[in-house]
Amino acid sequence: MSPPRLVRLSAFSLLLACGKSPREREAEALESLGSWAATGAMLAEQWAAASLPDPYVRSTTELARQEIGVLRGAPGSRSTGPDAPRQAGERLEAMYASFGRAVRAHDRDAARRLAARMRDLGGTLHATAESLAE
Repeated sequence: MSPPRLVRLSAFSLLLACGKSPREREAEALESLGSWAATGAMLAEQWAAASLPDPYVRSTTELARQEIGVLRGAPGSRSTGPDAPRQAGERLEAMYASFGRAVRAHDRDAARRLAARMRDLGGTLHATAESLAE
């Protein structure tokens, strides 16, 4: 995805968030972060199985890190603390950075371990988002 398109999508996402409560925006940010965690898990698994080429993995990882950076700025609520999206985003960005290093080092075992960690984080984020939506 091109940087201008990414900016347009991010701006559109922010416009959609207008009019929603901080709790709703936090739930949506955590849900999106959970989806990026699931994407990272699938990407790492497939790369570890030698099913994806390195250039595709690098570009997708970069896109994910950009989107996660946008989501980290989503406002929080008192229910999970004002920093929940920021903290989750930082953890997920660190996992993507580790995955990028694993790809550069051709360390498929590290990618498998990261896939499991990303899957666990994604499940936690989805569950937290769901509890906020109730």
